[in-house]
Amino acid sequence: MAARDVLVAVLREVEAGARSALNEPQTEWPEVGRVFMSCVHLSDQEAVAAGQKSGARVADFEGRFNDLTRSITSRDRLQVVGGSEVWKVTGLVNAVRGRRRSVVVRAVLKTTGAGA
Repeated sequence: MAARDVLVAVLREVEAGARSALNEPQTEWPEVGRVFMSCVHLSDQEAVAAGQKSGARVADFEGRFNDLTRSITSRDRLQVVGGSEVWKVTGLVNAVRGRRRSVVVRAVLKTTGAGA
């Protein structure tokens, strides 16, 4: 599939200070920054379209190496600005394209079908 450039918001988990009814800490996902990244969808399971209850989509997001992209960890989430899908980061790789350093972030999006 062809890559497309998208503006991505990096979301980082923080404790909200409050506790749930089960005395567990409540967490929030505020945006810590935005960066343009190239997005390549590696797999689109067509299980959801086929009527199955859930599936997963995998994509690689590649961005220039800077303070924000260097700080991304597997505990963070990515959200394409203007979209509602939140991708879970599963892997990170530092890459070199010619003289330019970049970060490749592998992310998974869990999807649910109409029957879920």
